[in-house]
Amino acid sequence: MQRTIITLLCAAGLVISTQSFAQTLSLRKDAPARYTVKSGDTLWSISRHYLRSPWQWPQLWGANRSQVRNPHLIYPGQTLVLRYVNGQPVLGYEDGGNIPTIKLTPGVRTVSDGYGINTINMNLAQTFMRTPQIISTEESKNAPYIIEGPDNRVIYSPGDRVYAYGLTEPGTYYSYRVTKDIRDPDTNKFIGREITITGKLEVVNFKPTAWEQREDDVNQRLNDDEYYTKKHPLLKFPTTTAQPMVIREVSSEVLKDDYLMKEPDFLTTGLHFMPHAPASPIDAKVLSIIDGVSEAAQFQTVAINQGTVQGVDPGTVVSIYRKTKTHKIERKGKDSGPKYRYISMPAEELALAMVYQANDNVSYALILDSLRNISIGDTVREPGRDLDDFPETTEHAPNDPQEPHYYDNGRYNRGDYIKY
Repeated sequence: MQRTIITLLCAAGLVISTQSFAQTLSLRKDAPARYTVKSGDTLWSISRHYLRSPWQWPQLWGANRSQVRNPHLIYPGQTLVLRYVNGQPVLGYEDGGNIPTIKLTPGVRTVSDGYGINTINMNLAQTFMRTPQIISTEESKNAPYIIEGPDNRVIYSPGDRVYAYGLTEPGTYYSYRVTKDIRDPDTNKFIGREITITGKLEVVNFKPTAWEQREDDVNQRLNDDEYYTKKHPLLKFPTTTAQPMVIREVSSEVLKDDYLMKEPDFLTTGLHFMPHAPASPIDAKVLSIIDGVSEAAQFQTVAINQGTVQGVDPGTVVSIYRKTKTHKIERKGKDSGPKYRYISMPAEELALAMVYQANDNVSYALILDSLRNISIGDTVREPGRDLDDFPETTEHAPNDPQEPHYYDNGRYNRGDYIKY
């Protein structure tokens, strides 16, 4: 399935792994002795030139991830040389790896242009806008939101000026709406709320003067951005000025009352991390799929129910598996013993994916290659376990009875949150 917003530049075709993530480093037979990095290369595509299992890149590069959290940057124009140290392959720079001088021409560039290469090449902003996100209850409960737009309209378009309440700093924001509750497919425990990104907005700089004219004797009872509005000679109310914003892009309809989130840092810094095997065994499930479809394929994003709390971080490479239910069969031709037997079918590897965004208990991974479509509920584990009969257990963890619910009959109720 082709996705124009996501392009993975791999010189060699991706192959589903059947090798253990912990086994000895294994080079490709056609691994080049020298390779000059080109514009458009990615860390993943370069590792595919050398390794059958590209998530073993830290071993080939000689990086200690426990000490070096960020990868050594590789730049277009540098030449990489394959050497052997004590019989083990090691990839390094030629001539000390000096950064070449590159003349940048005017034009629109992505975060992967210029110096340095990304781990994978994808349009982060567009992917983020189209990928359902999962956030905590507190994040939406305390989030700023749109309170007004032009001409008393409730639907807004690119270029419209709207006004927001609750912003604390300037910059770029994304508007969103809560769509549904997300629960762990194994335990049914509440994980968070799935949201749909509706648009991208910029804060408009302005300087209100009303708060500067407030009376000195009330300064201690008001916030710095508040002043009193008098509705009656004996009545006055704390008041603050709405924050103007301009809508730059929309991915769906931007509506009055949509929530706002600050632009995540990784959208501006790019994807600079090492592809690597999981630090410990993974036992997760697919929670949701980009675009809300029922199945996913190559170059789509999936959300999984493990994150930084479980040791999953950006660059973690995982495989997605499907394990059918245990079958009950009749034992034929047996004179004694049970008449029926339970037979477990081994899991089949469906796809290879890389995590590019990790939150506390949820991560987002790009499917790099797939043999079959992926569905919600499929198993996520470390690569190389095709036809493994790993156990699957289902435990129920009831929710806290005090856990609030804000998604009712398919409609989100803002009244459940007291914001004023």
